[in-house]
Amino acid sequence: MMLPKRLWIIEDMEDLQPIYLSIFNETQFKISFFKSFDEFSHKYQQAKDLPDLIIADIMLEDGHFFKLLNEADIALNVPFMVVSASDEYETISNAFEAGAIDYVLKPLKYNEVRAKVERHLLKIEEKYLESSKSLEALQIDLSNFTNKEYAAVIYAVAHDDIKSISSEVFGDAVIIDIKGAADKYTWRL
Repeated sequence: MMLPKRLWIIEDMEDLQPIYLSIFNETQFKISFFKSFDEFSHKYQQAKDLPDLIIADIMLEDGHFFKLLNEADIALNVPFMVVSASDEYETISNAFEAGAIDYVLKPLKYNEVRAKVERHLLKIEEKYLESSKSLEALQIDLSNFTNKEYAAVIYAVAHDDIKSISSEVFGDAVIIDIKGAADKYTWRL
């Protein structure tokens, strides 16, 4: 039996929660709702189990999702989709520039949202499997990494973002540096 896919939905309109729940059944999906960016960012920074996919409304009660994301200096290591009532070219373009894998217009269409999410989850899983094989080739032991650290490494490999990897042993600790095009990840194990 497959484990349910974890979806985190950032949506300040509580009346949309039942719609999302009807789109994504409980046996295939485990959904967590966040009414504000602040609520989401606290959970994201403390989470041991990151979601498989994030669905984010652009305009939230505490501000614009992308502006808040930049101000919070959070590097999302989880793919995300955007939902919005805006069909303006600039808004859609900005979403993709910020890293969104898809853009869905409100009002939500049940079959469209479900099909897009399922397709993206399949692509994400395929990339992770491919990345895991690449990590094996790099001979990196990730068994002691947290889920967030593991997701960051997988994300970097999946996006061909790794420029160099180095590790050093200091007593009982191992320090691994992964330098990518935009970020540098450091772990002490």
